[in-house]
Order: sequence, then structure tokens, then C-alpha cells
Amino acid sequence: MKESFNNLIENNSVKCLIIMFILGLVFYWLIASFMTNPIYLHNDEELYVNMARSFFFEHNFSREYGLVSYNCVLYSVILSISYFFYSPENITFIMRMIGTTLMVSCVFPSYLLAKDVFSGNKKKGLFIALITLIIPEMISGVYLIQENLSYPLFLWITYFIYRKFKENKQKTTLNDIMIIILLTLIFFTKSYTIVFSIAYFLGLLIISIKEKEYKNIKNIVIQGLIFIIFVVAGLVLVKAVNNFQESPNHYTGQISSIFPLNLEKIGYMLYGIFCYIVFWVFSSGILPVLVPILNIKSYEEKDRKLLLILTLSAILTLIEVAMIVFIPEEGGKAYPYKICVRYLALFTIPYLIMFMKINDKEFRRKKVICAYTIISTIYLILYFLRANRNTTLMDAYVFTVLQFLDAYLKYVGVIAVRNSKYICNILCIKWP
Repeated sequence: MKESFNNLIENNSVKCLIIMFILGLVFYWLIASFMTNPIYLHNDEELYVNMARSFFFEHNFSREYGLVSYNCVLYSVILSISYFFYSPENITFIMRMIGTTLMVSCVFPSYLLAKDVFSGNKKKGLFIALITLIIPEMISGVYLIQENLSYPLFLWITYFIYRKFKENKQKTTLNDIMIIILLTLIFFTKSYTIVFSIAYFLGLLIISIKEKEYKNIKNIVIQGLIFIIFVVAGLVLVKAVNNFQESPNHYTGQISSIFPLNLEKIGYMLYGIFCYIVFWVFSSGILPVLVPILNIKSYEEKDRKLLLILTLSAILTLIEVAMIVFIPEEGGKAYPYKICVRYLALFTIPYLIMFMKINDKEFRRKKVICAYTIISTIYLILYFLRANRNTTLMDAYVFTVLQFLDAYLKYVGVIAVRNSKYICNILCIKWP
């Protein structure tokens, strides 16, 4: 019976994936239909909606009828489709439908990535796709924020990077072309993701030097130059839409507040990195992040290469977010009023996949994980007791509760069985 069920799943995996996608759409569209606030003013939602409106009606990018110098326009361009539906109620709902559709589409790259990592195992691919649908980050699809597009784009990038390492071809392939195109698209979706491109090309250089494949460096440099050309062309195109007129930059205030860089601000940055590490690793379930990083040598070569680029991307993201978000907005507060974990949430699925692949017998560094768990738990208890928190885009009636359940769902619920094995190993308890 079990074998026939497994064969049924294996033979109909694509159909199962499509059904999963449709059910996910229905579920999140229903949540979007019950939203209590149409648009959040003086926040990210208002900016993206204004840019979508101005692009559709005025063929430029503006906010409150004033041009904005803002390069992350791709999501707003996609949202502008909703203005074909005329009435304000329809426009807002269609925008939320677009966002949820983009987020739910994550099941496709997560399935393909997991299937490749697990050597063609379609059942495990479907399992990862199901987890992708139910992790708390997916709820952001009902809000009009750029993560709705950057999240699936990042998963597609991760998939093609893994395909590149799996095929291990020295010449430029379709995978390389797709990676460059997707890195360009994600940059014009969310500007902080430029660090992903830096991490990718830096990772390729490190791998080539380590393997003494110096001939590959030429291809890496050429691909990097092509990426730069694409980005510059995109920047020119965005400026051309605004008729090359000077206008306020969305990030000018945040970036300028970093300078002059002194010891005090460096201290703020280091503390900001600590805060983001605590929240990101804890909300990811602790083990799915720490186990792959601490046991990277236990993986196959292609897996190690992907983990290298993922970890470089995460490190650069932590540094960047600490500088452009934590320093200007928090100024070194012991208990920051908000932590934008969404900047790091897109690493959840790739790290979870790599975590599930590692052999239980190869698990090491138990003391490090125990120390992190104790330190992070103490800090989080103090934070939730003392911090003046802000739900920002969250609908207060629903998501104040979800804010506290986020880590719980992942740490105890979604990956409970897998985590339990490692927790038992850490505590030297025999797994039943």
C-alpha cells in the first residue's frame, strides 16, 4: 500500500505540484479578501502603489505627483496591471492577488531545487514545496511589498546556481545566462539584493582559485561585466522613463546617515548584526541554518559550492542591513523597535533543503548550537518583555499574534520531526 502510494506520487508529481499551487492561491486569496486596511499610508505600500499608478497613467515613477529617483521599479510595473480593472476596490484586490500569486509561485523553484538536491526524489521535492506554502513568510503576499517578487526570484536564482554546479561545465551555459538575467531582475526589485550578485561572483572566484581552475576566471569576469552592462542599461531605462529629471532618492537619508563612519557607528553596526543573526537564525528554526554552515565539509562538492554562495550572501546581507537599516533607524538601541527579518527570510527554504540532506551521523558542533540557543533565547525573552515593538505593515488584529508564532511554527511545527532528532543528539538522548 505504501509502495503504491509512493509510486502514485512519483508518477503524478507535476499534477500534485499544480494542485498544491492552486490550493495555495485560493487560501491566500481568501486571506487577502478579508484585509481590513486597503493601503498603508506613509509606508512602503503607499510608495509602490503610487509608482504603479503613475507608471500606468503618467508613464513615469512618482509619489504624490512628484517624481522619485528609485530604481526598484519592477514590482510596481507588475502591479500597474491592476489599473485595467478601474474601480478602487477591484484595483486594490487585484494588486493583492498579484502579490499572493507571485509568492505562491515559490512552490515551483523550491520543488525543482529540492528535487535536484535530493538526486531526483520527487516526493521530497513535493514535501519542500508544501513547507514553502505554509511557512509564515508566505503571508507577506497579501501585502503590497517587494518581497512578493524578490522571494520567488531568489529561489529561481538558487535553483539555477545549483544546476550550474551540478552540470559543472566550464563554458557559459543557459544556467549562467539565466542567473545573470535573474540577478538583474532582483536588483530592480529590491536594491539591497545587489549583495547577492557580489556574493555570487566572489564565490565563483573563490571556487576557481581553490580548485586552481584559473581559466574559469576569464569567464567569471566576462559574466560579471555582462551583469554590470545589464544593470547600467536598466538604470538608464528607469531614468529615461522619468525623462532624466532629478528627483528625491528614496534611500538618500538612510545612506547619508551612515557617514561619517566612526567607532560608535561601527559598534552600532556590530550590535545590529548580532540582533539580526539572533532573529534570523531563530525564526528559521536554528538548526536549518547552523547545521549546514557548521558541517559544510560533510556535503558533496556541488552542495558545498551552493552553501558557500548562500552563506556569503547572508553575511553581506547582514552587514548591509545593519548599516542601512539598523544604524539610521535604531541608533544603537538595546532593544530595537523592529527587526526586518524579511530581508533574510528568503534564505529559509534553501537552508532547510540543505539541512534535510545532511546525514545524521555527520552532525557536529553540538556545543556551538547549544550556546547559540541559550544566548538567543535569553535575548529574545528580554526583547519581548522590554522592547517597544512596531508591527509596521502588519494588520494588528491578525499579525501581532503571528509575529510571536513565527519562530514557534518553524521551530516546533514545520520541521519538528527533523529537529527532534538533532535535539535528542545534542542532549545525548536516544532517538526512538
